[in-house]
Amino acid sequence: MEQDYGVITLQSPLREEWIRTLNTAYSQTHRHYHTMSHIQSMLDQLQTIDMDFNSQQLQILQLAICFHDIVYDIPSESGYNESFSAILFEDYARDAGLVQTTRTFLITGE
Repeated sequence: MEQDYGVITLQSPLREEWIRTLNTAYSQTHRHYHTMSHIQSMLDQLQTIDMDFNSQQLQILQLAICFHDIVYDIPSESGYNESFSAILFEDYARDAGLVQTTRTFLITGE
């Protein structure tokens, strides 16, 4: 099952590359819970929340859902998956022109 990830708003070929990255990550065979079905379920649940999100807020929440467990290595040290998921999101955000950030905090904790 492949997901289209409508929230990925890049132009081709970057869009296809990021969709492939997400689909590959969430279809890894060692994943039992953090799968594409989990992501789709969270995106569906987001639509049921009775809050008046503006389009930017909704996009932020959708991207957080899509990237929150994109890195899921087991076993891993505490915080490894979360840190590297955040780094991968930074790469996406940079490609999408959403942010210009540095990785200093994520790598060094400073």
